[in-house]
Amino acid sequence: MTITAESIPGYKAGTWIVDPSHSEVSFSVRHLMISKVRGTFGSFAATIVTGENPYSVKGKCNGDVELRVAFYKVDGQVARRVMDWPVATCQLGRAVSVSMEGDTLTMGYSNGPVTTFTWVGDHFERTE
Repeated sequence: MTITAESIPGYKAGTWIVDPSHSEVSFSVRHLMISKVRGTFGSFAATIVTGENPYSVKGKCNGDVELRVAFYKVDGQVARRVMDWPVATCQLGRAVSVSMEGDTLTMGYSNGPVTTFTWVGDHFERTE
């Protein structure tokens, strides 16, 4: 049986803006393996992009297509893009880890590369 985008009920390719009034970004962190600290982000902005084919064929890659992630800083009612970077390309592979510690954001990819960004004033800059 072959699964295609057409066989997924209601699937549509496109760009979708997440409605913050009907969504939540939350986290849970274990503290000293004793308790969990839970929290939510009060304001955020997110966009989801879906491709024509949600399934990839193993061993094949379209070099003209990449999946990008954008980070926004939200101040009151204004969201400003502070970074735009690919999370899946033929060369990098796909992002398998994203972590943030202090002012440093790190993305690890399935083909091996690790990319690091540092918060500088009001935006992220790639560091080597």
